[in-house]
Amino acid sequence: MLEETQDTEESTRGESPRPATRTRSRLRVQAELDQGSYPLGVRVSDRELAAVPLQRHGWHGEWNYTVLPAAA
Repeated sequence: MLEETQDTEESTRGESPRPATRTRSRLRVQAELDQGSYPLGVRVSDRELAAVPLQRHGWHGEWNYTVLPAAA
């Protein structure tokens, strides 16, 4: 359950503070609206997707993973 109070954090890009909140176990949750414009209908082949370097987490690795930097 989320606490009633909110924290704020100064953005590293010099923007206004972003709202954040913490759960009772102190997990910090933060969100920011991305108003960028992105093309629709971009297709990614199975081969391209398989080439993305992922580090799957131990618990539900199909949902929880880290995208690693591309190999140099």
